[in-house]
Amino acid sequence: MRGMLDKYRDRSVCVAIDVRYDTPGFSANKATAIFMEYISGDIIHMEIGDSREVGRNSNKLESFIISRGMAYLQTNGLNVVEVVTDASRAIISLFGKSCMHTIIHDFVYKNKHV
Repeated sequence: MRGMLDKYRDRSVCVAIDVRYDTPGFSANKATAIFMEYISGDIIHMEIGDSREVGRNSNKLESFIISRGMAYLQTNGLNVVEVVTDASRAIISLFGKSCMHTIIHDFVYKNKHV
């Protein structure tokens, strides 16, 4: 995926992010966040997290791996100006009050960008 990062380095990009857990509900142990460049559909990063990294609190896992993934993208020269996610309260809070509050945050509703 390093080549994909090079393709978008020093460009303003919109990134779609989706997080999947290993089990449904509040007992998830692992989660994977996929970061996709929105226009091209290129997968530019994957972030894997374990609930032990957040005190076995699976509610915090989603925000944690998205934060870590965004930091990785920004550290590697991507200028993320917009993010498209589902309407998770944890993600809304993350982009509203953290250092990412300057990034435009849009939502996907039933596979449509709104």
